[in-house]
Amino acid sequence: MFESILALLCAGGICSLVPYSTWYKKYKIKKDWYKIMDVTKTKNSIDETFEIKDVDLYKNDSLDIMVKIPVGLTPDNLKSLEKTLEYSFGGDIDISWEKYDGSIRIKVNKDPKVKKESIKKRWSKILSTREVRDRFKQYFEISDVTLNNNSKYILTVVSPISLSAESLESLKAVVEKNLNHELLESFHNERNDIFITISRKQSKDSN
Repeated sequence: MFESILALLCAGGICSLVPYSTWYKKYKIKKDWYKIMDVTKTKNSIDETFEIKDVDLYKNDSLDIMVKIPVGLTPDNLKSLEKTLEYSFGGDIDISWEKYDGSIRIKVNKDPKVKKESIKKRWSKILSTREVRDRFKQYFEISDVTLNNNSKYILTVVSPISLSAESLESLKAVVEKNLNHELLESFHNERNDIFITISRKQSKDSN
């Protein structure tokens, strides 16, 4: 009787560890991948899609997915799904074509430091364009990026001079114009600091 109970407890303990195992993580990634390919109808005329060759897992849950290119499809077919993949896997996506072996590498980076730098670089480029600088006669500097979760972040923007209400509205319009499958949740200033909260649209909103 005791041996039977012990066996059940051990079995239960093993089962509880399955979701954290490398095998299960790769299984889940593959399952999600083929579901995305099916829902988006990313297939050739004979119903073939991008087949996963390998999955590499790294720290911070970052990962690489290597896929084989089926006849009739190109890397551009995957690049058009970049945002969909980003929503599904929850990280920054980089898609590169391994030209000499006919495969594609999809890098999913979930390192918060890398993610913050990527967001900061993108918005710094937008806010330093000639259009913005000519309009406001000043340079806006992003001093911080705060990640709340996988789908929301806050930009802290420093202005070298005090802004009028009209200028703030104009800057808000610039931000809204450059949102990429995102939503502006809030926009307010405290002295020379401007706080901009941005969230990603849900998948159904991005179609």
